[in-house]
Amino acid sequence: MEKLFGYATLLDPDVQRRVVGRVLATTPQILDGYRRERTEIEGSAYPRITPHANSLVQGAVMKVTESDLAAIDAYEGDDYKRVRVTLRDGTEAWAYVDPNS
Repeated sequence: MEKLFGYATLLDPDVQRRVVGRVLATTPQILDGYRRERTEIEGSAYPRITPHANSLVQGAVMKVTESDLAAIDAYEGDDYKRVRVTLRDGTEAWAYVDPNS
C-alpha cells in the first residue's frame, strides 16, 4: 500500500468512488512548505499546491494501491504532477502538485 496526501477533490467521496471505485479512509494531516492556490483548467477553478516556505496545506492521508494511483494519475492528467512529500509527522506520501513546480 502507498500513502497519498489529498487536499481538495480527491477527498470527496463521490470523486473517490468515480475514480477508484470505493471511498477511501482518510486521516487528517498537514503538509509544511507548500501553499494552496487556485488555477483555471478548461474554464473552471481548481486548487493546486506549490512549494512555498513558511506555508502549510491542511488535508488528509489515504492508503491507496498501485492501481488506485494509476487511476488517479489518469484523473489528474497533465494538469498535476505526482511527487513524494514528507508530511508534518514524518510520513512519506504522494501528492499532486502544480506541474510547473
